[in-house]
Amino acid sequence: MIEARWTGWDGQGLQQVILEDRAARGVILDADGGLSYRIVTDESGATQEISLWSTIGTSLDLTASEPGRWHDANGARPDLDGAIDPDISASPFTNTLPIRRCALAVGEAAEIAALYIDAATLSCRPAPQRYTRLGTHLYRYEGLESGFTAELPVDDHGLVLDYPGLFRRIL
Repeated sequence: MIEARWTGWDGQGLQQVILEDRAARGVILDADGGLSYRIVTDESGATQEISLWSTIGTSLDLTASEPGRWHDANGARPDLDGAIDPDISASPFTNTLPIRRCALAVGEAAEIAALYIDAATLSCRPAPQRYTRLGTHLYRYEGLESGFTAELPVDDHGLVLDYPGLFRRIL
């Protein structure tokens, strides 16, 4: 079991994630309320299940029949096709999933289709991203549509230590 906690860059809010085998359970608490999530991956690191619950009573449950082929309670979600790694907007933890799955060597880069999930609305859509491994414990994240870029130091498990301007690791 691996546990990590973050706070906002300004010291506000708190997040916790617990990793066990191929499952992660997390909680995000901030001024707007809270969100709990559970993410399960397969042996290759591709996400199989995503469940999110907010304190205002909304939820999102998605299951992958194969990597990047999502279904919800109403059936297939072709609008999400190709997205493998969830990216919860309010969590540095979800950067860990593509970092671990892609297993890049220093100097290598990978473009992925992330499943971007807006933490406030639980709406989701594919979002192109790029991860470049700059050093043993350093990655560059790029949001290819937004142009947002951040250098992310990580620990030995691929968990983000600091997300400049957004999150600081406290455990």
